[in-house]
Amino acid sequence: MVKKLFTILGASILACALLMGCSSNKLASTFDEETVKTAAEEIVDLVNADDFDTLLNDKSNDEVKAAITSDQMVAAKKQIMDQAGAFTSYKSVVVMGDKKDDKDIAIVVLVAKYENKTVKYTIGFDENMKINTIYMS
Repeated sequence: MVKKLFTILGASILACALLMGCSSNKLASTFDEETVKTAAEEIVDLVNADDFDTLLNDKSNDEVKAAITSDQMVAAKKQIMDQAGAFTSYKSVVVMGDKKDDKDIAIVVLVAKYENKTVKYTIGFDENMKINTIYMS
């Protein structure tokens, strides 16, 4: 089930990446870059705290809520971040824009450093600043 979830999320990310290759990647004026960065860091904080209920129920759009459960997020985190250790810092944060279903979205690629490894998060936000994509690798 976790592999299926990663396949679905990975396909979504790939589709976004392919779409971004054809666009300017400029963040739409409806988004504020600092607000988007802060929101992405808050999502990573929720992942680090294992607070997947808040992540899904309060921070995600209906599409994400329908695609994944808290238990699946726990399993995904365990698989990706097994023995990562404690969070230490952000190595890089990139914010870009795209469109999904003719609506502007913001995408953040955030590289987080942990004691024993680095994890890359790709987080997409819709116009309501709700997660429409989340991927960890």
